[in-house]
Order: sequence, then structure tokens, then C-alpha cells
Amino acid sequence: MAPAFLSLAAFAIWSRRSERRMLGQALTEASVVGLRGVTIGTLATKAGLSKSGLFAHFKSKETLQLAILEEAITRFIALVVAPALKQPRGKH
Repeated sequence: MAPAFLSLAAFAIWSRRSERRMLGQALTEASVVGLRGVTIGTLATKAGLSKSGLFAHFKSKETLQLAILEEAITRFIALVVAPALKQPRGKH
């Protein structure tokens, strides 16, 4: 839960960080049960949130699944693609 004293900008940052933590948990879960197996209820339990709290972020299972895929792509780019692009061309 966000502290009551956060400004709107600080709340937006806090909210995004919370969402990224939830998506990290969801990626871990998806690696075990598959994308279809990740549910708002299961993720809420593992993240220590209420289903309604998690639903406020994602609105539906489909939105959650898309967010998981987007997070996986973002992490892949950061961990694999970006470092590879920093290497000199033609070097293996």
C-alpha cells in the first residue's frame, strides 16, 4: 500500500515499481505453469496482495498476460540485446 503522503509524481513512480515487482513474480510463475496458468488470484496470493488490489492494476487476465509478455520482452532486450549491441561488430 502506498504511503498517504506521496505526491502524484512520487505515487506514479511507486505504483510502477510495485507493478514491476508483481510482473517479476508473474514471470517466475509463468516459467513454472505457463502463461495460461498465471491467474490474478494466484499472483495476488504470491505477491501478498488482495485480488481486488491486483485487479486494479491489470483489469483482466488478458491484460495481465500482455503485461507479462511486455515485461519479458523488456528484460530480454535489457539483458541480451542491449549488451550485444554494445559489442564491436564482427567479434564473436
